[in-house]
Amino acid sequence: MRLLIALLLFPVIATAQVRVEPWQVLSSVTSDWNDDGWPDRAVLGYAPEDNETVLWIYLGSDKGFTLDTVARGLVVMPFGNGPRPELYVTERGSLQVVSESDSGGRNFWSEVLTIAYRKGQFVVAGYTDTNYDTLNPSLSGTCDVNYLARRGEFIGSDEDKTAFVIDYGPEPVDQWTIGSVPAACNM
Repeated sequence: MRLLIALLLFPVIATAQVRVEPWQVLSSVTSDWNDDGWPDRAVLGYAPEDNETVLWIYLGSDKGFTLDTVARGLVVMPFGNGPRPELYVTERGSLQVVSESDSGGRNFWSEVLTIAYRKGQFVVAGYTDTNYDTLNPSLSGTCDVNYLARRGEFIGSDEDKTAFVIDYGPEPVDQWTIGSVPAACNM
């Protein structure tokens, strides 16, 4: 249903460098992230010419939607028949971008970016990465980072938990890269 709404409301989404056709829309959700009483919208698309995902976040008003944020390459498209990345709204109203690969091969993984609206901008508030190595389960683990609290936790395959502190807070979503993940998460 969300995809159908996105296709009807956004016949063609264009940015300065990439034009995404309706068939390239992967997911969309609506919520009121800036608490102004008007619905806002997030659309996740795939730009095959650049082989990357693009997230557009629109703020709503009485005049319709206005593009607020464009974030490129937030998540990886899985190879083969893996599930496509999707958008969700959490119980607390944050936006989540979920990507995973569980369709075969040695390593299964999932990645969740939690995006919150803080101080007039969308920021990456959280990051969760779960990896499972089917040949060597001892290399599996989960890393969960709360950028707002500046802390995280790594849980290894033996269920041992290692807490860590980071010396930086949330980054604007349009500036976030995989390099923003703390070194403690490197499995």
